[in-house]
Formats: sequence, C-alpha cells, structure tokens
Amino acid sequence: LLWVIFSLISFLDLDTACAQKSDFEPVTIELTSEERAWLYSHPIIRFSGDPAYLPLEAFSADGKYIGIFADILDLLESRLDARFERVPLSTWSEAVRMAEAGEVDFLSESTHSGRDKLFTNPHTVIPVVIIAPKGTPTLSSPAELNGRKVAVVKGYKVHTPFREANPEINFVEVGSTRDGLLMVTTGGVDAFISTPLTASYLMSELGLENLSIIGYTGAIIKLGFGVRRNAPQLVSILNRALSTITELEKLAFRVKWSANKFEPPQVQLTPEEGAWLKAHPVIRLVFPKGHEPSLMKDDEGRFTGVMADYWNLLSNRLGID
Repeated sequence: LLWVIFSLISFLDLDTACAQKSDFEPVTIELTSEERAWLYSHPIIRFSGDPAYLPLEAFSADGKYIGIFADILDLLESRLDARFERVPLSTWSEAVRMAEAGEVDFLSESTHSGRDKLFTNPHTVIPVVIIAPKGTPTLSSPAELNGRKVAVVKGYKVHTPFREANPEINFVEVGSTRDGLLMVTTGGVDAFISTPLTASYLMSELGLENLSIIGYTGAIIKLGFGVRRNAPQLVSILNRALSTITELEKLAFRVKWSANKFEPPQVQLTPEEGAWLKAHPVIRLVFPKGHEPSLMKDDEGRFTGVMADYWNLLSNRLGID
C-alpha cells in the first residue's frame, strides 16, 4: 500500500489540491555572525541549473531561469536579502563542468549525486519512472528490459544505482529529457528513464500521446543544492532559508507550473497490488494533530486541508474508501 501511495503522489491534480496560491508571508531568517559576514563578503553568488528540465527548472531562450526551482530560488533570495546571479547554460553537462571548476558557487543538484560538493537539505523528492510506447506491458521487474535499449540523460547520477543493478540493459545516453522522449517516440530506444513531472510536462508540450509510464525504477531523487566545497557557510545559509519554505508554498509553485499541463495519468497496479486493494476495500488512516492549515477538522468532524485533499485524490484514483 505504501508503494502504491508513494507512486501516486507525484501525479496528483495539484490544481484541485491547492486551487488558489496564497501570498507568501514575510519571514525573518536568523543568521550567525559568521554567516552574515560571509554574505557581506559575497555580494554576488553565482548559480546555475539544468537548462531543460521543466516544469522543475530550465533557462528560457532569453536566458531567464524559470520553473518550480526558479520560484524557490527567488524566494530564498528575497528572504536572505542576497543576490543570486543565474548563469544560463545550454546543457546539464556544462553546468556540472562549471560547478567542478568553481565557476559557479552552487547549482541545482540531487543531494545523492556523489559529486565532489557539499549538499544542502533536499527541498523536493520525486520518484524515477520508466516510459515506453503505449501498449507496452506494465513492468513487474526491471529485468524485463534486459537486452533492450533504454535511454538515460547523460550526467544524471541518480541513474547510477539502477544501471549498476541492471547490467544486462543496454543503456543509451542522451543530452536531455526531450531527447530521450523523442528517441522513444521514433523507435531509437525501447524506453526512457525520467521523473514523472518532467516527462509528463514535455509529453504534453510536444504532443507525444503515444507514450506512457510502464513502471518504476524503485529510485527517488532528492533535489536540493550542490555547493562548492570551500563554501560551507553557504550550505548552512541555504539550509536556514530552505527551512522557512512551507509545504503549502511548495505546493503553490507546483500548481503554477503543473496545472492544466497534462491529464491525470492512468493508475497502473501490479496484480499483487490490485489483489491487496480488493481484499482491503476500506483502509483506515490516523492523521496527526497540530498540522493546521494542512490538516484540520470542520464543524461536522470531517478532515479538511491539503493533506485531506491529497488522500481524497488518492482514494478516488484507487477506488477505495
């Protein structure tokens, strides 16, 4: 059940779960004297990210940093009263090279990439899925891809454990998520590994109605910031600022960039998962107290709030009470 719920969370209709973006409250961040001194001595902090990873992040044609992570960065910059210089690049590999050369101070990065950097706490966690042409049977095991061509984006370290665990798969490196999806569409590869948010966003944008999610790798991406090793103060500064961003604020950013971009996907369950749900038509949950306004009770004793909306959406998609 936990795996079913986790798999679905990335696909929730966030426009329903959080129909209106609220104004962000002013926040005061208490920094140590050392952290304040570091910010004072670094009036411009250079940043870069993935240039083609919408709705999470990208650089537009005119060099503007956009997407969910861009909105998070804007909020951090405002709350820290700092200045982040966003450095536009054409490929993720170029962003990695600049970070390794110390040409940028920090970049958007998975916190388990293994690169020689310091990492902040993650601000976003998403699963990694397998995409193939519609009509491809749902995978019960990654081993079913053995001997087939599967595209992965070059430089994405999150794929490393999956690749090491499945040496019989013929992995093909591509330059971007867009390239990977197009290769599946044209038959250049049999499948592509990506995140559901970015893949669904681009599938809608490109009109790729012949693709679907056929399985999960079992991996998750924890996304935060990778910071150059000689700037530990920046890590603690960013962590303090990240801790002020609420789940409702993150949800508002996802609504902004995800609403109406794609249709809710079909829920695909394994035979074992379907049998378990059939044997458990009523599932009881315990909700904790003290999470207002994310979770509250109305005058009639019904749960309301974002967490309740999440569960209602999961229940509707799964057909359970």
